[in-house]
Amino acid sequence: MRAVLDDRGFLEVQTPLLVPGTCPDRAIESFEVPGAGEARGESGYLVSSTEYQLKRLYAEGVPAAYTLGPNFRRGDLGQFHNPEFTMLEWGRAGATMAEVEAEAEALVRAAAVAVGAPIPGTFARVDLRDLLAAVFGQPIRAWIEIEYIAGPFAPNDDAQYAWVIDRALATLNSALPTWIVGWPARMTASAGLDPADPTVTLRSELYWRGLELADGFPFCNDAAWQRARTREENAIRAALGQVPIREDIRFLEAVAQLPTGAGMAMGVDRLCLALLGGERLTDVMSFGWGGR
Repeated sequence: MRAVLDDRGFLEVQTPLLVPGTCPDRAIESFEVPGAGEARGESGYLVSSTEYQLKRLYAEGVPAAYTLGPNFRRGDLGQFHNPEFTMLEWGRAGATMAEVEAEAEALVRAAAVAVGAPIPGTFARVDLRDLLAAVFGQPIRAWIEIEYIAGPFAPNDDAQYAWVIDRALATLNSALPTWIVGWPARMTASAGLDPADPTVTLRSELYWRGLELADGFPFCNDAAWQRARTREENAIRAALGQVPIREDIRFLEAVAQLPTGAGMAMGVDRLCLALLGGERLTDVMSFGWGGR
């Protein structure tokens, strides 16, 4: 996988594992490290994604870079989750989402060759709104309508969103790698809105064999919007009883200097599981949580 990106002119960089601020998305719980900040008693975090650090490099003029290493997320312990996992994250100034998706497909195929697994051929593409309409028998003209789909949770609740989307994704042909687009704006704090439909983001996720393997979107260089989304997400976290995440000031300042471009992150452990088979993520890891 490194060779794929190296041959395309990407620079591998080492970014910090301990960071002053991290992603405020309400679905992500970061490991807080007390006393790790610049001021005495100030907390830091174990990195949940290297997106912010890579974007600071792009803003400083690095044209194409990637990281390959450990990321950390609290509470992610289950069949397909581990609190510490390996992520490949890359991005390139001037890139389109189509180009980044093509890079992801090349990475999947290269990994398949390396481990002697069947190489996937065609990658499908599905709009999540169309998939929901097919599964639930009603068009989703605006994402707020998801609250009217019957489910076991309160309307317009995060759990209701996740339940509806999970039911739809479960109907996909698991043997065919599939790009899912048309994601609701409320589900990420970093992806810019689709000008044609501001209820969704310009975001692509790769699903295969029941696993989310990759997630990417174009760079957002609207600093005011990014700061507002970060604060909005923290306000929602507080309302839900979650601890707000400290803002990464250096990242927010760098956003205004970002060039146009796009990036993506891919779960390497999950890709190995998809290629090699197995029942749990720890089947393809030397050590799971707690030494398993």
